[in-house]
Amino acid sequence: TRQKTEDELVNLGKTDPNRLSQDELFFAWQTATGMDKEMIYKTYNEKYQQDWRGFNNLGVYYIQNNQLTEAEIQLQKAENIDANNASVINNLGVLYYAKGDFAKAEEYFKKAAGINPNDKINYNLGVILIKQGKYAEAVTKFGATASYNKSLAQVLNGQTKESISTINNVNSQEAFYFYLKAVEYARDNDKTQCINNLKQAIAKNADLKNYAKDDIEFRALFNDEDFKSIVQ
Repeated sequence: TRQKTEDELVNLGKTDPNRLSQDELFFAWQTATGMDKEMIYKTYNEKYQQDWRGFNNLGVYYIQNNQLTEAEIQLQKAENIDANNASVINNLGVLYYAKGDFAKAEEYFKKAAGINPNDKINYNLGVILIKQGKYAEAVTKFGATASYNKSLAQVLNGQTKESISTINNVNSQEAFYFYLKAVEYARDNDKTQCINNLKQAIAKNADLKNYAKDDIEFRALFNDEDFKSIVQ
């Protein structure tokens, strides 16, 4: 029997899903994009109502598209099917973080970590701990992998040298990456690196100019001509 192509699977997932096996339909939605993905997700969930993966993945799709009410409905369905699934519980934490309910997000992240501790869940816990001002504990949750948030936790914890080392091992071109580097070098009294990184941050996001102008992190440079030339 000829194996179906990815395009054929997606097309059948939209038009005639009964011709696909469960595995083929699952693969079709992983391959689909945009509205096609949502349509195939819904079809899969109608056909396989006891598979937590369908509701979990649709919930994640809705989170990614900032449809948080819909995401909560789907993830709760997944939780009803498997209340001790670390992936589902972690995604509920991500949902509540996105909704700004940090206490509930922490509750779910801790529950997920208790079921199946892993780097992804610990990272999410680290983000919550930063929000709570528990910087030292956050640093430990981020583990050995360099990341923006680990560097942020380190600098907020007073570990300036370590935070610079971490951020220099992060490959990013985001404006806030350069802004954080500027703050770290300001704390390290390295004016040249501070100014260079602040210039790059502002070049990528002009709104940071007004923010930097009054940022207490740069208070030692408020009267510096080089600093004033890039923020005024």
